[in-house]
Order: sequence, then structure tokens, then C-alpha cells
Amino acid sequence: MEKLKAIQFNFENCESEQIPIEYIPYFNFKNVYTNLSHRWDHEEEDSDVLKTGLECDGFTMIADWDRVNTIETWEEYNLADRISKFHDLVDVDLIFKSGKTKNIYMPWEDANYGESNALMIVLKSDSSSYVINSKFNNSTFLEVYIEKKA
Repeated sequence: MEKLKAIQFNFENCESEQIPIEYIPYFNFKNVYTNLSHRWDHEEEDSDVLKTGLECDGFTMIADWDRVNTIETWEEYNLADRISKFHDLVDVDLIFKSGKTKNIYMPWEDANYGESNALMIVLKSDSSSYVINSKFNNSTFLEVYIEKKA
């Protein structure tokens, strides 16, 4: 199994930020599956290309709020505050130490004129039942939950 280096959050406004795996004691993707699609956007593109991508029915991540919030964004907020305020995670890239990446799309339901994901819940908490690693004993947690509706 390949070792992870980071998880990159890709947002609706095309902004992307990486969270080092050392800041994340827990994450889980629910029901990851392959999606096949065809979209011919521009005349200069090949019209016969079938694209594949990974999607999931749910995503949970628990991270150290303070450490994630040391990551600056090009918004006026550091990363944990930005995730908490905007709720616009579109997809994530798992970045491996080998340099390989794996992209997984989140379930999405439009909110705020399509700029936010109505399925995304973000919490700031003092404890998490998902975290038993003693390196996070005194942490405040960034909790991200996204789940497709049944």
C-alpha cells in the first residue's frame, strides 16, 4: 500500500490547498466508485474520448484545527476557517509520497446559487470518537462530513 503525503482540498472557486497527512488522524470515503462520462466542450478537443473518474457517496475527515489553520489561503481566511465558512469542497486529491495522485469527487447539492455544497457539514469540536492517537490529546478538531442523500 502506498503511503500518503497529503490530502488536497479542491474548492468550487478553483482554489486548492493541501493538508499534510500528519494533521489528519482520520478520514474515510464511503462507497468509492468509477464514473464514466463524455463531454465535448470545444471544437478542438477529440469528440470520441470517454472520461473516467472516481466519486464517493460520503466523506468524513477529522483534522487538527490549529495545525490546519496555519495553512494560508488566497482568501482572507486560513484554511480551517475557510473550510468552515464556505462549505464548497468539490473534490479531493490523495497525494502519495511517490508523487502519484488519486482524485475523488464529493457528492454535491447546490446551495447559495451553486457556490456551496448543501451536503457539507463542518464542525469545530474539542473531542472526537474517531481519534484515539495520543498525539492529538489536546487538539481542537476540524470535522468535515459530506454524505449523499438516500
